[in-house]
Amino acid sequence: METYEEYISHKTNIKDQKLLLSVIQKFGFDEFLSRMMSLSESEDDSHDAYDALRLSIINVNSILQNNPNEISKTENEKISILLHAMYEFDEHCGISEELRPNMPQEEELRILKILDSDREKFKQILIKYIKICGNDEILFDFIAHFAKLIFMFNGYQAPMRNDPLIALRDSMGLNNLFVELLEEINDENI
Repeated sequence: METYEEYISHKTNIKDQKLLLSVIQKFGFDEFLSRMMSLSESEDDSHDAYDALRLSIINVNSILQNNPNEISKTENEKISILLHAMYEFDEHCGISEELRPNMPQEEELRILKILDSDREKFKQILIKYIKICGNDEILFDFIAHFAKLIFMFNGYQAPMRNDPLIALRDSMGLNNLFVELLEEINDENI
C-alpha cells in the first residue's frame, strides 16, 4: 500500500504545472475545480478522467509547495481535503478479486461478501468527506465526482432487490448505483 506522501508525489512536468497555476489565477480555484470536472466528464475512458482529476490536484499541491503565496489559505485547505479524500478512496477501497462467468457459487458468494464489506468502507469514507465539505458545494461535487469514478472501478454490486423490474434494470446496467448510494446516505440523515 502506498503512503500518503508517496501518493501525492506523482506529478507531471513543470510546463503543465505552470498552466494549471495560470488557470487558477485567471479563473479562481472553484472555477478550476468545475472545469476539471467538466473535462473529466468529456473523457471517453473513465481511467483517463480519474487520472486527470487526481493529477490536477496533486500538481496544484506541488505548485503550492514551491509557491505558497499563490493561493489563499482556504484554497490550500480545500486542496488538502481533496488530496486526503482521494488518497482514502484509492488506498482503502477496492479488492483485487473479480467475479467471473462460470465461477463456483460458493466462490461467487465469498467475493460478493467482500465487495459488500468494501462498499460499506467506501460509504463511510464518503460520509466522512460529506461532513467535512459542509456547505461547500464545489468541494462536495468534486469529491463526489472522484468517488463516483472509484465506485465504478471497484465494481460494487446492486443490493438484493425485491422488485423484479429494478433487478432487471440492475442487470442491464440502467440503474445508477452511485446515486442510490448518495440517496441511501441522505436517507440516513447524514
